[in-house]
Amino acid sequence: MYSFNFDADETWAIWPKKLSLLEFTSQRSSMIIKQVFRHFFDTVRDKLDTVKDGILNHTSALIDKINELETALNSYQKMVEVGDDFVR
Repeated sequence: MYSFNFDADETWAIWPKKLSLLEFTSQRSSMIIKQVFRHFFDTVRDKLDTVKDGILNHTSALIDKINELETALNSYQKMVEVGDDFVR
């Protein structure tokens, strides 16, 4: 199970300050729950976007390094094939 750590000042930031349990159990509860979850998932989406951006950046850097390695190996192969010795 995943969890998120909140600082003390943001723990209940998404809960309406004047909302009593009676109001929560009234007809307004559906709207209130939607608002709470919307805010929660906006936060989750932002965190996941940060993770996704990091993964994409690392993937791009890895692809660049693999392309460099492939170029170097192709160059080495050509050098060996046209050199004096076929095996080095």
